Amino acid sequence: MAGTDPYAFVTVGTTRFDALATSVLTPAFAAALLSKGVARLVVQVGSSTLPAGVPEPGSTEVEFDLSSDAGPKGTAPTVRCKLYRLRPDIMPDVCGAAFVVSHAGAGSIFEALRAHRPLVVVVNEALADNHQTELADAMEGRMHCYSCGPAGLPAKLRDADFSKLQPLPSAAPGLAAFAAALDEATGFA
Repeated sequence: MAGTDPYAFVTVGTTRFDALATSVLTPAFAAALLSKGVARLVVQVGSSTLPAGVPEPGSTEVEFDLSSDAGPKGTAPTVRCKLYRLRPDIMPDVCGAAFVVSHAGAGSIFEALRAHRPLVVVVNEALADNHQTELADAMEGRMHCYSCGPAGLPAKLRDADFSKLQPLPSAAPGLAAFAAALDEATGFA
């Protein structure tokens, strides 16, 4: 995807999160992106099932236009979308993004925040005994990110004021630093 225009990066993780993949590949999400001045989208979909009409990336990636309106094709502004399944390293996509939308896995949350990217965390509400909700709520409560479920994502993004987000406290590298940052962010420390 050539160009220097800002883009949003979405990661569903390395497994499957169909509801998130579906939510970001809709006219409502495209309209929310455009409301933020973003007309490019990069999506890592893992093994998620794609909505009908979305091209399959196969073993590489695929690019297509995502309309911001459910009306007749060509009548509304579009978002240029690049879609791929997995890559060995998504940090280049994270670091180059204007903002990140991520599943609520702790590693993905902290990667985006340590890269100083504004973040919207999407909780997988289908998981039993959902620990993701606790972490996402704690991080949002401290204004490190915004949090929502898949269905609420377009509205959450549209209403998000990224200038209000607070950076994570500094931590030394290593596992102990990760644990300390997690404890501090969730209020266990």
